[in-house]
Amino acid sequence: GMAAFTFARDPQRVASQEASLFLQLVQFARQQAVLEGLTQGIRIDAQGYQLLKASEDGWEAAGRHRDIDLYLRLEIDGLLVPYALAGGAPQLLMYGNDEHTPFSLHFEADDVRLVSVSSDGLNDPQFVH
Repeated sequence: GMAAFTFARDPQRVASQEASLFLQLVQFARQQAVLEGLTQGIRIDAQGYQLLKASEDGWEAAGRHRDIDLYLRLEIDGLLVPYALAGGAPQLLMYGNDEHTPFSLHFEADDVRLVSVSSDGLNDPQFVH
């Protein structure tokens, strides 16, 4: 008989792809906040993240939830931020004046940081490998 080979996903490659998608989402949210003059937010939970926009009643979904198979660790001003609850407020905010929450989001697997996306709240977010 033939042996079937299965190739495990490369966590580093997956983390880089997910970080790239997250970076694109942050850039999109910043642009939308400036264009629409409405605060945008990203809620990070144990399963992934979701783009939200401010509304009269609080926050509403502005995109689908992105599920990922990595551990996300969010830091704001060097402090670990807990995951948001489903339906809760976002931890990252993008304002109409193009300022945003300074943050570092770490993409991890098996307690190893694979890649991070960080921003000082004024400049474009950057990859940190």
